[in-house]
Amino acid sequence: MRLKISLATICGMFLTLLVLHGIRLFEGATNLRERTITEGMSQALLLGDIAEGLYNVEAYDEIQIRLETTAERLNIAVAFDSEFEPGIALAGDWGSFERTIVPQDTVYYHGEEVILQHYLPESGTALWVKLRRDFRSIWLTELKFMGYGALATLIVAIILSLFLNLIAVKPIMQVIRRLREIAKGEGDLTQRLNMDSRDEIGLLAKTFDEFMTHLQALVQEVVSVSETITQNMVDLSQTSSQLSEESQEVTQVVQSISAGAEQQSRRVEHMLQDSGHLSGFSDQVNRSAQEAQRVSVTVTQSASSGSTAIQTLAQKIADMSQVSHQAVHTVKALSEKSRRIQSIVRVIDDISRQVNLLALNAAIEAAHAGEQGRGFAVVAEEIRRLASQTEHATQDIARYIEEIEKISAETVQQTDVVTAKVSEGKKAIEETTVIFQTIASETDQSAQVIHHISELAAQQKEMVQTFVKTLENVAQSAETNLNLSQHVSTATQHQTTSMTDIRIRVQNTVACAQKLAALIDKFKV
Repeated sequence: MRLKISLATICGMFLTLLVLHGIRLFEGATNLRERTITEGMSQALLLGDIAEGLYNVEAYDEIQIRLETTAERLNIAVAFDSEFEPGIALAGDWGSFERTIVPQDTVYYHGEEVILQHYLPESGTALWVKLRRDFRSIWLTELKFMGYGALATLIVAIILSLFLNLIAVKPIMQVIRRLREIAKGEGDLTQRLNMDSRDEIGLLAKTFDEFMTHLQALVQEVVSVSETITQNMVDLSQTSSQLSEESQEVTQVVQSISAGAEQQSRRVEHMLQDSGHLSGFSDQVNRSAQEAQRVSVTVTQSASSGSTAIQTLAQKIADMSQVSHQAVHTVKALSEKSRRIQSIVRVIDDISRQVNLLALNAAIEAAHAGEQGRGFAVVAEEIRRLASQTEHATQDIARYIEEIEKISAETVQQTDVVTAKVSEGKKAIEETTVIFQTIASETDQSAQVIHHISELAAQQKEMVQTFVKTLENVAQSAETNLNLSQHVSTATQHQTTSMTDIRIRVQNTVACAQKLAALIDKFKV
């Protein structure tokens, strides 16, 4: 910059010097020519009048003497001619110039020579005066003055360039130094130039201070947003860890429900086998009334065993209903946690978009700064990329949370179905208990009233068929309960895996936020 200013100053002053000397040279040559013509014309008039007077008295020798004396004294060439007697008198070197009388005063230019004709109308003669002037002396004089002017111009240009460097380049170098500090990523954004000048340099410094103020506010806002993101990610990580633990507990509960359902299915199968034996006993009662007493005793024993089994099954179903209610409560709590996470994720997503927008504004400001803002543009681009990664991570988290809520809703629905089936099984068992009590009562009566054996046997057969159908329904419900429990167990395992994935993504997001904070810490705000 200093070299450019110095060269521009010197070249400008030299160009001005050349223009001035060109004008001076042109004016000097013109003035010299006009002066030469004026002097020659004066001499021609004077000599012409003298020569004409001598010519009239025919004093030719005197004309010759006067012309030679004047030519020698003035270092000119003189010729006096007549239309009737050409070449009457010559003095000086005329060369090859041919004289022709023109009836008027005339000026001729012949190289560096000026030839003046003074016409004498009374005598019909003419006087020629040839002057020689060396115009090179003008050039030599001007070149000498130009050399002196060039030396003076060089000295003035050096002094002027030093002065310009002092008042112009020094403030610009301060701005460049501050921009270099920012471009290296170690700039102090609290410093200002604070120049009071009202010229273009002062305007540049004022604009730079305004840019630094805006940049400082922007970086402070980015720092605040980064801290908010980091804190939200930490909270989200803790929440995801808590949800993972709760998911494991739900998995254990569902596995217990599945085991109970499997045990219930086995018991129902045993009861179906017992109901088959009971049906055979009813047929034997119908075929043989004599064995009614023995069959009634057997039925009484079977009814007692069935009643005990039904009571045990009722207790198991009650336990299973309680566990199912606990599972529903746990799944609903999990759904509530998921909604809380989703709200946090929305906040993070909004913050990420704000960071992305701030990074875009920073890039625009850096672009306005030109070459000096290129380093900050790189930092702004890195901030925008990290914000974009955070936004993508929050979108993935939101998608997993939606899947968790969907699975939780399906689990609640399936658990409600299981609860309904358990209620139906409980009701069927209560009916079966009543049936067993009826069977016991009828077997007692069959022991007292043997003649009603056939009628009682028919009733017993109908009751047994009803009991078999009830047990089949219970078996089907138990199988459905087992399938639902297995499905719930699988869903909870998927949920646990999803929560683990969410925790990993949250940790990655925290790492990105920490990296963003490390980049911002390079600036002093």
